[in-house]
Amino acid sequence: MKPFQIKRKTARGQSLVEYALIVVLVVAAIALAFALVPLENAISNVFDEAIAGVLNLTVTPRSTLNQTEFWRLVTEVASITPQTRIAATNTVPAGAQPTFTPTRLPTNTPEPTVTGTPPTPTNTPTQRPPATPSDQEFSYPFYDAGDRLGAWHVGFTNVINRTALWTVEYFNGPTDANWFPGIPASTEYLFWPQDIDQTWAGVPNGSILNPDNWSVRYSATIPLENFNYQIRLRSKSLARVIINGVTVAQITQDTGSLERSVVTDYAGAVGTADVRIEMRDISGEASISVVFNRLADRGTCDWRLSNVQPHSVPSQYADSIGSYAVDSDCHLRLRGFISIPDTATPRLVFWERWALSTQDATYVGIRDYDDPNAAWVWMTVNTGANSNMNWKRRVYNMMDFNGTDWRGKRIEIAFRVESVDANVADGWYIDDIAIENDTTRLYTIGFSDPVDNPAISLANWLNECSWQLTTTKKYAGASAWASNPGTNYQNNADCALTLNGLVDLTAYSATSPETLELSFYSDVALASVTDRVVVEWAPEGSDTWTALRPFGSADNFVAQAITAPWRQVSVRLNEQKGLRFRLRFRLISDNDGNTAAGWFIDNIELRERTVTVLGIPFDEPFNDTNRWILSGAWGLTSGTGAPNRSAPSALADSPGIDVTYVVPSETTAELNPAIMLIGSSKPVLTFWTY
Repeated sequence: MKPFQIKRKTARGQSLVEYALIVVLVVAAIALAFALVPLENAISNVFDEAIAGVLNLTVTPRSTLNQTEFWRLVTEVASITPQTRIAATNTVPAGAQPTFTPTRLPTNTPEPTVTGTPPTPTNTPTQRPPATPSDQEFSYPFYDAGDRLGAWHVGFTNVINRTALWTVEYFNGPTDANWFPGIPASTEYLFWPQDIDQTWAGVPNGSILNPDNWSVRYSATIPLENFNYQIRLRSKSLARVIINGVTVAQITQDTGSLERSVVTDYAGAVGTADVRIEMRDISGEASISVVFNRLADRGTCDWRLSNVQPHSVPSQYADSIGSYAVDSDCHLRLRGFISIPDTATPRLVFWERWALSTQDATYVGIRDYDDPNAAWVWMTVNTGANSNMNWKRRVYNMMDFNGTDWRGKRIEIAFRVESVDANVADGWYIDDIAIENDTTRLYTIGFSDPVDNPAISLANWLNECSWQLTTTKKYAGASAWASNPGTNYQNNADCALTLNGLVDLTAYSATSPETLELSFYSDVALASVTDRVVVEWAPEGSDTWTALRPFGSADNFVAQAITAPWRQVSVRLNEQKGLRFRLRFRLISDNDGNTAAGWFIDNIELRERTVTVLGIPFDEPFNDTNRWILSGAWGLTSGTGAPNRSAPSALADSPGIDVTYVVPSETTAELNPAIMLIGSSKPVLTFWTY
């Protein structure tokens, strides 16, 4: 239709033709406003207000339409082609009489015949959702704290999803030769909020269609790119997908109960494609499901941000709210690429927690960004019916990622949750994603972390589960590490605080005389005999962890089934001389329903034990314990009635009046200095006990 514009004029000398035209427009505008009243929707309000602005009228807003009516009206408005305004004159140009093609709303009345040749629309606006961010280059090293969802493709399940307005037409009485006879029994216009996935039983669409022997046709123009696509068609009825007039996928049997499926690849080209999805029901139930997307991208659920127990505040990425979708394949894919330098030593690191059903799995993948048809290289992360809702750290070598070296390439990364049946679980949570050089920190004798500076402590340690710094309970200084600050640990917990690097004792030979040790202050509260805390080590390059026995302990546990207030713990490292190894503090709990406050750690050191030499005679009155290394509850007696042979105190394995030792236990009090006995003929050790 040729463009026309409304403009109020006050200048004299206007022709009667112009006045007549204005009167006609006023009448048409008022008629349109009244016609929109029964629709009761927001679109009529928009049109009313626009017309009222031209005519200085006042209109009353009305309530909204439903989705189908809304998009139907948007389609009609979008069919108008705006053009550049022509300056108004009092002379009507020759041949300027307007011609137009009438556009109808859905009806069962045959299309009216229009004479004349309508103009070809140009620059017709296409109604689409808001534009998504374009791909971008992310710098190397790359870090994502789980708080910028705009940097990721999410909810890109389907190229037919939310990208075009679909016309949906229903027909009665189809035949083998003609699936769509006559005019539609009904017509709808809609954007798909998810995949095209419909099931009909009984009488479809109320009384408009026959219970059996009916058909439906979905039509739209959708944008494609120069990618290989995959089309998955599933139906209980006869069904087909047609692109630009060519059938690319079809199901040729109507079962009425059993769904059949077909998967096919389609080579796309840059531009738009006319797509029709057609289904014919003969009898029984009818269904149609179509997934149409890049061969490398599949998914049926939307990743999103979650602030529930993130590894680092304020948020994490979650594949779903609640359980993930049934029979789904969900991706979180970086919106762009990362250039990996040739000289880098890249690794992929992220933190995760998860809950999966029996046959489901999670994967992490890398792909060559510059090759649109390149396949993803996937690594399986978790499989089977298992869960670990405590944070765990994953590290992958990108120089040999499932056999591929990604150095010198522009890459994209993705995370994927796969569900293969109707059984689902809570899903996958991901936080603190990094692609960085694999630069291993080395810690040697002399390392000390008083746990007073959060930046330093967080860099030194990898905190799984709920390990965090706390200021409410510490041995000294500003803070300490807590396994679960402010609450009890969980049942079935297996949570480690791991040194972020390797302990390097290669400067010490196995026969060197030094006594090497890990020293720290510990406060423990456990609930049952099967809950325990332990210090463990693993050789460089190994995932086999072995418990280290604390000095003076009867077993490998720092504490078990006891409440042990702040005390210094020493762990001998002489057997690790000459090695590089990993080190961690680990809390493990059972599933008996009983939990407690957990483990607090402060003032961590790697040190040589300082050994002085004392001559004889040697005497220790136990006025203090400065020369002693104590384990367990060893300490000085104090208070009225506490036993001692010489004031003010004595050394006891369980200080206090009527305090019993813990069973089972094996604790020690060791004199730290050495006593020189060279030259002594008959040295004698004497002490008093009570």
